[in-house]
Amino acid sequence: MKRQYLFTAFLAVTGFFSSCCNPQSPKGTLAFSTVQLAQTKHLFEDTLAPACELKINYTYPVDSSEKELLDSLNKLFIINCFGEEYVGK
Repeated sequence: MKRQYLFTAFLAVTGFFSSCCNPQSPKGTLAFSTVQLAQTKHLFEDTLAPACELKINYTYPVDSSEKELLDSLNKLFIINCFGEEYVGK
């Protein structure tokens, strides 16, 4: 039983030191922006008539440390949200 505790403690200490001493390489950065829209339109401009409520929250990448990553992500977002005909060539 004591042997299991020592082995577990050894693994924990080894894991701690191996993760702390390993320098992490910096990862790419990515910044996002959001467009929010909320509108309610009533039929015949009458507030007692049926209405349509539209809420849009669209988040898209605006800045990246890697230009290729930003371009491919923007293309992917536009294709999935609006369709391929809106992608600039």
